[in-house]
Amino acid sequence: MSAIKEEDLYFLRQYNYLLEVMQEGFDYLEEKWGPMPPVETQRVLTDIIHSFQQLNQSHKQIKDIMKSQGIEFSPYIDDFESVINELFQWMEIETNHEKENALVQRVIPKFSDWRQSIGSLLQPYISH
Repeated sequence: MSAIKEEDLYFLRQYNYLLEVMQEGFDYLEEKWGPMPPVETQRVLTDIIHSFQQLNQSHKQIKDIMKSQGIEFSPYIDDFESVINELFQWMEIETNHEKENALVQRVIPKFSDWRQSIGSLLQPYISH
């Protein structure tokens, strides 16, 4: 295990911050989704999807950082893909009522669990 570089710490902090912002977005969707969701919900949803793309693009770098610390990151990527699959299934749902139920019962809990898991991994590095 080697000392972690300052730029890697910054990267991990930015990654964690993006996770926090995404959670806020999901909280907003959970609160506002209903029979007639406000127009802003579509913008928030689009932002969340773009954030998932950013996370995905960053995983190779995080995998390399964690490898330098003796930590295998692949299980976290597998869990991330599970979250993405849940989101894709949610996007296929046609009715607002079913979308709301799936969002609250499946998508948000799956994301929150994954976020908590990866947050526990990152916390020792980003808390300094």
